[in-house]
Amino acid sequence: MIMESIIIMLLFLLLFAAILCIGMKKKNGTNSLLDKQDTLFLKCMWSIIIIMVHIPLEYQNKIQDLVGSFAYIGVTFFFLASAYGLKHSINNKKGYLNNFYKRFIKLIIPMIIIRSLIILLNILIVKHYTFKIGSFVDAWVIRLIFAYLVFWLFYGLLFKNNQKKADLYSSIIIILYSLLGCIPSLSNIFRWNVEIFGFFLGIVIYNHKDIVRTNVKSVIIVALVSIILGLLYIKYKNVMILGNYLLRIILTVSLNYLSFQIISIIRFGNKVTNCLGKISYETYLIHPGIIAILSKTLTSLNSGLFVVLSIFISLLLAYGINIIDLKILRIFERKG
Repeated sequence: MIMESIIIMLLFLLLFAAILCIGMKKKNGTNSLLDKQDTLFLKCMWSIIIIMVHIPLEYQNKIQDLVGSFAYIGVTFFFLASAYGLKHSINNKKGYLNNFYKRFIKLIIPMIIIRSLIILLNILIVKHYTFKIGSFVDAWVIRLIFAYLVFWLFYGLLFKNNQKKADLYSSIIIILYSLLGCIPSLSNIFRWNVEIFGFFLGIVIYNHKDIVRTNVKSVIIVALVSIILGLLYIKYKNVMILGNYLLRIILTVSLNYLSFQIISIIRFGNKVTNCLGKISYETYLIHPGIIAILSKTLTSLNSGLFVVLSIFISLLLAYGINIIDLKILRIFERKG
């Protein structure tokens, strides 16, 4: 059973890698760093990896565990891409901050729809659900909303005409939040403290796009450094502060830098990756609930099949919910 699960996982990862590589070609040098297609491609890739980290212990296998160990970097990228996208929008869309409330609506509506669906599925399939305060709230989304509020406060209210000051004070707040999460007594309040650090990285990357060096020598060096850091992280990821904070952040910076180097040279993306990238937010929100339901109902599945089925069902439902989200959001767009 163990070997069977590993084979299934390897076949799935090979298929996924093949899908990621469809249509790749060398860039012509005119594309900007982290344009829409780059962002969708990276969101697609990380959204699948993130699912693997939430597989219950009884359904885990070595391949899934290894890949899932780096899922936090994907969550960090979502924060990074959010900050980068916000910076891009305020610099390229006139009056963007005037209707900034729409950004919060785009976060909240999918969360409520998905939470409601998970509750309904638990009642219908599992025949049980215990309602709690916050049943309709995702703690990760709350942190993302916090980061958006920080952005709106400094860029939209306090320093409308001084982005350097807005950059500085936004970065200070985000870094402070990240550091407070290292204090054991505050860790439950300041959760995702490594991942939210990505919001600061997004601001830095946007302001200093030229720091991404794309020559072969630089790519090889960063790749080797990332491999060494990755091996160190696997060994020391449970060590307080040194492993589960400092090393995680350094590895995050290294791997994201490497991915930016690669996508600045090669154009990735196709219809499949674009689609999965567009539904990545819904995928992130729905997969924990789907995994929990499957673990209670399909107890005879081996690890490999469980992981693949969890991914497939999560993506399928995320796609459907995304269609609903867009229709609802268009109503708010028309009102705006």
